[in-house]
Amino acid sequence: MERNANIFDKIGSLISGYSGYADRDGRRNCDKALRAEIVNKINEFEKNIVNNLPVLIKDNRQSDILSSEFLRKSFNTLASKIEYAPYGESGFFDNDCIKEDELAQIYQLDLELLEALENIEEPINDDFGKIKNSIIRIEQKLSERNKYISKF
Repeated sequence: MERNANIFDKIGSLISGYSGYADRDGRRNCDKALRAEIVNKINEFEKNIVNNLPVLIKDNRQSDILSSEFLRKSFNTLASKIEYAPYGESGFFDNDCIKEDELAQIYQLDLELLEALENIEEPINDDFGKIKNSIIRIEQKLSERNKYISKF
């Protein structure tokens, strides 16, 4: 079970105040807190793009304005998808409902979401194509997570 401890350590290092999924009662709240943190990070990216738009407009950088607006919309949509993603009914996180290895898979998918997000540089300083590809990877990870959870 060393792998689970590593997952907790990695997620905990990325989110301050994260206590993990250790106790049954806290699992649902921790899942919600984890997704809220991911959404906050995405919202920061979107905010940075919005704050940089006046500079692009002033410099008449039409191509960058269009790319920035595309990324802003993509981040906004991604944040909504993560915020409202399914996370199981009230009994989903009970010990009787989900086995430890299945829960470990959900932790791994959560960690992969976080890591994909951490790989994005500041949107105003990074390559638009690279960010677009990162957003696509995050959406794929989220879809994989949602499909996995829907099995239960």
